[in-house]
Amino acid sequence: MKVDAIINPTDSFHSNSGSIDYLLKNQYTNLPQTLDLSKAYLTKSRNSNFKYIIHTVGPVWIDGQHNETHDLESCYKNCLNLALQNEIYTLAFPLIASGTFQFPKELSLQIAKNTIEHFLQKQELDIY
Repeated sequence: MKVDAIINPTDSFHSNSGSIDYLLKNQYTNLPQTLDLSKAYLTKSRNSNFKYIIHTVGPVWIDGQHNETHDLESCYKNCLNLALQNEIYTLAFPLIASGTFQFPKELSLQIAKNTIEHFLQKQELDIY
């Protein structure tokens, strides 16, 4: 799929532990040594199918009582806002934090859907 950017869920040390992170290993060099929870970071891509990679650190699921849902919503919002600020109009999102970080998939999907839907009511982007 050709898009302007893909979203790369990663850990604070971008240690290539997630599936997308692992596939993109060594594709980015200008990230800080440690990444903050829920913040979005932009790097250029060497892949011909997408120009940019937006990296974000999702929350590790504990029990739903440690701001996990708020932090995950912030991941989506920060990625979308960073894309808009950089004139990125087509994005490919995986479910952030639903794999290695064990965020419940149904809840993760609901947060992604609601956050993206709310964003698209005000902005024009193509999101996959």
